[in-house]
Amino acid sequence: MPSPLIKQTEDKPLPLVTVLMPVYNCEKFLKEAMQSVLDQTYENIEFLIIEDGSADRTSNVISSFSDPRIKVICHEKNEGLIRSLNEGLRIASGAYIARMDGDDKMLPNRIREQVEYMEKNTRVGICGTWIRILGTNSIGRYRAKKDETRARLLFNSPLAHPSVILRTKLFRDKNLTYSLAFPHAEDYELWTRVILHAEIVNIPKVLLLYRRHESQVSKLYRDDQIESTLKASLNLLATYNIRPDEDEMGIQKFIVSGYDTRYRPSDFKDLEDWLMSLYKCVIANNHNSLSPKTVKNEIERIWIESFLSIRKPGLKLWKEYVCSPLSGNPIRNQLQYKLLLKSLLKI
Repeated sequence: MPSPLIKQTEDKPLPLVTVLMPVYNCEKFLKEAMQSVLDQTYENIEFLIIEDGSADRTSNVISSFSDPRIKVICHEKNEGLIRSLNEGLRIASGAYIARMDGDDKMLPNRIREQVEYMEKNTRVGICGTWIRILGTNSIGRYRAKKDETRARLLFNSPLAHPSVILRTKLFRDKNLTYSLAFPHAEDYELWTRVILHAEIVNIPKVLLLYRRHESQVSKLYRDDQIESTLKASLNLLATYNIRPDEDEMGIQKFIVSGYDTRYRPSDFKDLEDWLMSLYKCVIANNHNSLSPKTVKNEIERIWIESFLSIRKPGLKLWKEYVCSPLSGNPIRNQLQYKLLLKSLLKI
C-alpha cells in the first residue's frame, strides 16, 4: 500500500526515478534482478539498462521483458563499468538515480522508502540502505547517520554501492562523476567528493539482497581495489591537512584493505600512534563539523577490529589492547567480549 508520505497530485506528481543498471555477462541472475526492479511498489521509474558488450545471453534476457519503462543502451564492445555509469548519470531522466547491479535483488519497497527519505531531507545527496547476503542471514549494517558516514569515509566506503539513490541535480550541478583513475573503488572515491557538497546517509533497514560469487570485482581485482581505495582515502585525509609518511601509509593500507594480513604492522604500537595522530588532526582541521565523539568511536572500532583480525591473539595482545586509550572502557560491547574470548581460548 502506498505510503501517505508520498502522494501524487496535479500540482506535484511523483518524482521520476531512474534505476541505473550497467550489465556485462550477467545472464545467470539478470532475470531475477530485473523482475525485482519492475515489481517495485514505486512505479514511476525509468529502468535504464546499459548493456556493455556482453558475450553471453545477457541481451536475450533483457529482450524477454516488454515493460515500457525499460530503456536499453547497447555497446558494441565492452567499455567498462565506470564509463557505463557515467553515461547513465549523463542521460538519466529521473530526479533521482537509483543504482542496481544485474545480480542483486531489490526488496519491493526499496525505491519508495528511499524517495520518501530524500524528499524529506533535501540536504542529503546520497542515501543507501542495509543489505542482506543472499542465501544467508548475514546483514551489512552500514553506518546510518550523516556524522557516522563522514567518519567512516576516512577509511572506506560507508555505502553498499548497489543500494544507493542519489540526487541527480546535485551531481550535474557539481559535475560529480566516477573517476577512471580509481578502478574498482570508483564509488568510494566519488563519495569522498560528494561529501564536500551534501550529506550521505543510510536507511537502517535491509532493502537490497546482495549476491556474492567468485566473479565479483572484490575477488578478481582485490589488489587493484585496495590500491585505489588507499589513494582515495589519502586524498580525503589531505583535506584535513593529513599527509602520512611511507610507514603511516602502510598502516592506512592495512585499515582500508579490511585488515588484510599482508599489510598488518609488525608492532600494533605503530597502529595506535597513527590512529591517535589521525584523530587529533581530523579534530584540529574539522571543516566538516564532525563531532569528536563520532570520530573517536570510529577509530576505537578500527582499533579493536585490528586485533580481531589476528587468528590467535592470546592474553598478551589482549593486554596491549586494553592498556591503550583507544580501548575505551572495557568491557562495554560485543566486539570486546569477542576479543577477550578469542584471547583466552587462542582461537
